[in-house]
Amino acid sequence: MEAALDWGKTMNQYADIDDDLRGLLASLAQLKALKALPASWDGHGSPPIHPLCLAVAEGVLRALKRFHGPYVVPLSGGGVQLEWQIGTRFLYLDVVFLPDQGMPCVRYLFGVAAYPEGWQEGELHGLDMAQLLKKTWGVPCN
Repeated sequence: MEAALDWGKTMNQYADIDDDLRGLLASLAQLKALKALPASWDGHGSPPIHPLCLAVAEGVLRALKRFHGPYVVPLSGGGVQLEWQIGTRFLYLDVVFLPDQGMPCVRYLFGVAAYPEGWQEGELHGLDMAQLLKKTWGVPCN
């Protein structure tokens, strides 16, 4: 499974197109590869990635298509993490399934590497993505 999630190899498949689109396609390919992870993929009994988490993560990727595609990694518990770095700024979005609510939740963490005390975290509700991106990168998402 490691080869399917190799960022460099995935990016090289799309070497002849625009960088932002190439990043999006590579991230979508990584997300698709996560669908194949079996139960206990991490060796610690983690469930397969929840289909609703995959759908939400894909929606986030498509909404943020103007940004270079993030790293896409599985989370124990059946979630997905999207990781962006632009310069010294970082943004992590964790899409996790909440069994008691029967739906996924998007949690975020962002900040500047040199200022760990200024990092912010929280949960996205509805379509707060534009406000989060404005706070993180200083630009709107569309």
